[in-house]
Amino acid sequence: MNQSLKVQRSFSKSSGQYDEYSQLHRSIANELFLYIPKKLNPLKVLDIGCGTGYLTGQLKTRWPRARIVGLDFSPGMIEKAQSTYQGIDWILADNASLPFVDHQFDVVVSNLSYQWVEDLVKAFAEVRRVLAPGAVFAATIFGQHTCSELLDLLQEVVGIKTKKLPSQAAIQEAIDHNGFKNVGIHTAKNKIEFDNLYALLAWLKNIGANALPYEGFLGKDALAKTAVKYQEEFPLGNGIAATFEVISVYAQK
Repeated sequence: MNQSLKVQRSFSKSSGQYDEYSQLHRSIANELFLYIPKKLNPLKVLDIGCGTGYLTGQLKTRWPRARIVGLDFSPGMIEKAQSTYQGIDWILADNASLPFVDHQFDVVVSNLSYQWVEDLVKAFAEVRRVLAPGAVFAATIFGQHTCSELLDLLQEVVGIKTKKLPSQAAIQEAIDHNGFKNVGIHTAKNKIEFDNLYALLAWLKNIGANALPYEGFLGKDALAKTAVKYQEEFPLGNGIAATFEVISVYAQK
């Protein structure tokens, strides 16, 4: 199974319980929402990687007369969004190949979806293509330091090598390559407390974020050893710390 299909199936499986476990994603969506200039009065707005539609619904509330489009490549997520929010066009499609004509949208947003894209240059080229001249692109992306404690320990203790998420430099390069203007990119790192390693892994599975490609095998004994090491090296409160690096992007065509 190719990586894109694996990620798609993982998110579809998690769609039923996603809202219950995605408080972090909603908090970041709220910050992204505030990042979009209030003075804008768009006619067409696109939310790429809309998931179950939380941010898309916020966009509809802000701009009730605009055509709001939510796009996601997960059938389960789109089905959940359609059943929750009204007055929005929901489209099942891949963000690497947007099914729209050129220069169509006044605003394009994306909350925590581009970390799963294999070719950021191509994906951002698609964003720029569908934006109208002078239109706005605003996105948040989980960066390479996300869950670094877990990924580093898996390599140290078990020898498992996991592909990390994109760096700020890679995102900047992809944005610059596509000729965006008035670019602003900044990074914030948040440490979230989980009861233990098993709770962290369960949370990642429940939101569909357990599909990173890796080399190696993680058995029960190796997992238990990693859990002990994690607690020793990265305690936080009564549990363990997990870092989430959020890279925010603002740009114009």
